[in-house]
Amino acid sequence: TKGSIVSPVYGREEIAARVTMVGRGIVVFSENWYPAWKAFVDGKRAPVIRAYGVMRALAVPAGEHEVGMIYDSWLFKIGLWLTLLTASLLAVPALLFRERAAR
Repeated sequence: TKGSIVSPVYGREEIAARVTMVGRGIVVFSENWYPAWKAFVDGKRAPVIRAYGVMRALAVPAGEHEVGMIYDSWLFKIGLWLTLLTASLLAVPALLFRERAAR
């Protein structure tokens, strides 16, 4: 189905665009598919489709729609929290040693 994409916005962890479709169709984004991506059509969750084996796509009904994808990985969030916790735990002894050395 033919259609057009107007003003796509690419961020580090998100993509948004206004799409006009003549009929029901698939919008393919040229970025790699990964299961942590979540898709939305007009603010409602939609399944991310794997296009051509490696790219991300989503089904869009006929008409004008706002589409988007956001990256939402729980593994990334756990890794970030563990890193911050470890850095905090390492900072406390370093600050205490620095205080003792100053005396």
